[in-house]
Amino acid sequence: MKRQTNKGLTEAIRSIGRFVAAALLILGISIGSDAQAESTLYAAHPWTPDTLDPALMKLGGSEYNFAYLVYNSLTSFNNDLTVRPDLAESWEANEDLTVWTFHLRTGVMFHHGREMDTEDVIASYERIIAPDSGSVLAADLGMIETMEAIDSHTLRITLKQPYAAFPAIVAANQAKILPRDRLETIATEPVGTGPFRFVEYLPGDRIVMARNEEYFEEGMPKLDQVIFTIIPEYASAVAALEAGSVHIVWQIPPEESERLKASSTAHADVIPSGSWYAVALNAGMPPFDNAELRKVFMGLFDKPAFTDIATFGYGTPTHTALPPYHPFYDNELPMTAADPAVVAEAIAALGLEAPLELTYWYPKDTAYLERLGIALRDVAQRAGITINLSPAPDDKFYAEIEGQQPLYGTSFSGRTTPDTMLYAWYHSSGSWNKNLWKYSNPEVDEILDKARQSTSEEEQNALYRRFQEIIVEDGPGAAIFVANHANGVHNSVVGFEPSPLLWLDLRGVTLNE
Repeated sequence: MKRQTNKGLTEAIRSIGRFVAAALLILGISIGSDAQAESTLYAAHPWTPDTLDPALMKLGGSEYNFAYLVYNSLTSFNNDLTVRPDLAESWEANEDLTVWTFHLRTGVMFHHGREMDTEDVIASYERIIAPDSGSVLAADLGMIETMEAIDSHTLRITLKQPYAAFPAIVAANQAKILPRDRLETIATEPVGTGPFRFVEYLPGDRIVMARNEEYFEEGMPKLDQVIFTIIPEYASAVAALEAGSVHIVWQIPPEESERLKASSTAHADVIPSGSWYAVALNAGMPPFDNAELRKVFMGLFDKPAFTDIATFGYGTPTHTALPPYHPFYDNELPMTAADPAVVAEAIAALGLEAPLELTYWYPKDTAYLERLGIALRDVAQRAGITINLSPAPDDKFYAEIEGQQPLYGTSFSGRTTPDTMLYAWYHSSGSWNKNLWKYSNPEVDEILDKARQSTSEEEQNALYRRFQEIIVEDGPGAAIFVANHANGVHNSVVGFEPSPLLWLDLRGVTLNE
């Protein structure tokens, strides 16, 4: 997933429909006859999915949560980001980490009644790797050289180069295993192996899922039905939550978390996440193609203060996209306060022809980035730098501004390994780096190349700590903070645990009503 964004409503009729849906929920009126199941959990999301095809997903939110409930991957993640078995019971690699063998579970049934086997895995990955697939996972799975079905439940994958974290790659949201005989219709008739099967999708309104009676994890799922309902306004969704017509509101903002502290019927489950927010200094454009100016500009970022201003205390300052709870995070690197006077002197010493006047762009629906821009503008003013704030609609921001302006705020959801957290953003050949800020540092490239091929945690730890030392001084801008992830949860919900990857894991959830 690239990022989490609150997408604007594109059709007036959808806006009206969603408002009516929220009002009905607040009044406790059931939405449709399918709400009569023995145990139905309603989970509110702020925007409708762009697709139900997991290979093409990148929006997050209701897309990724749908994929988590309806499909499975070869591997998955525990809440501490360690890799766990999913459709693959076990796996091993050869000594140089170029050949990986996965042993699949037997007896796992697709929702349409056929057993999952090795050929389904191969077909799913070939579809992603295809040049015209449009999947954001194509580059990662592109490291695959060959795939071979040793037998119906044993798969051998040979890579083009050694890669220690390959089991984490195949746990990605887009790497779900699909039935090879339903690939052409997967976007309209989703079929997976997950704990819930697809029933109905009404764009802008809801997604309905029912219990998979043949799910391979014994005793799960416990709910009969899950309905994702689309409520764009968080205030309306939380009101429905407190009224008991919605059971979970996914990823509520800090204001609503604070509001729920006084609720007698619901609460906020809050957990640190890897979602990170940054101010980008585009090294491919003036004035930040000047490396010395970038280094000076970094002195404006008072990360602890900016984090408090932007998140109301629901975030944690960070050095890079590596989250502070990761074992490779360098706690010894100081979080220095901004010193506008020193920045002003350093900029004057650079001999610029005119005072700096810049525009800070940000997606207008992202309050964190708006408040971050205000904080930066106020500090920069004290250093003699003028920063004008310019919000843009989300579709315009990501299509026309991000990566095409010298200064902007941006955000991304967390990844699961240091390599996937960092390589694409900081290596000179990285896909996000090429699109976003065109940063290049030979020592950084060498560090990231060595770390992705190393199997020694001690060596990786040393490499990634050196990486952080470099980036806090010479980077393509600054990762300012990682945001907490909060879900609004009704007190009737039992067995729910929030995930740092933002997934709604509802396998073991029940309702006590």
